[in-house]
Amino acid sequence: MVLYLALCNLYLKDAGNMPLAQIMTWHKELGLPSFDSMGRTRRKLQEKYPELLGSVRMQKIRAAGEKAYRRYAKES
Repeated sequence: MVLYLALCNLYLKDAGNMPLAQIMTWHKELGLPSFDSMGRTRRKLQEKYPELLGSVRMQKIRAAGEKAYRRYAKES
């Protein structure tokens, strides 16, 4: 979210003062990129530049969380 806020502030002055729901709902009208678009770009950059990934510890924590979520999704 912090990355998206920084990006929104580059496109729109005082975006940080707007409610998040308003930004997410009106991002096209405000001329802002979508949250999904920003996420895809971040993932592509991390794939190309692995040094931008989190620490090994954080990668393990995220992987464990993803594994737990997949297990939960299969059970539901």
